[in-house]
Amino acid sequence: AEPNEFGMRISKGKMGASKDFFDFSACFAPYCAETKEAEKLREEGMIEADPNGNGLCSLAEIETFVLKRLLATYPNTGKGNEFKTPGKDLWTAFRPCYIRAFKDAA
Repeated sequence: AEPNEFGMRISKGKMGASKDFFDFSACFAPYCAETKEAEKLREEGMIEADPNGNGLCSLAEIETFVLKRLLATYPNTGKGNEFKTPGKDLWTAFRPCYIRAFKDAA
């Protein structure tokens, strides 16, 4: 596997990361670049993630921000039996990961 933007080699497939991991990380990768555009994204993201403007983000605010970003990137599709919620599915699948990261950072 080729190194990603962080220099990490993450394999795909059976012994590597899942497609869901790559979809989830692709949603937030633009925030990680060391560019003026990414800096602006981070500033806008902080405003979105901190709606009360106190300079701190609660777990509930982070969860809402992550869900909104995932739903914007992977919107719901189909109707009836064909209805799919890929953004919400990713949010649910990775929720334990960012809860753990939030608690570890606190």
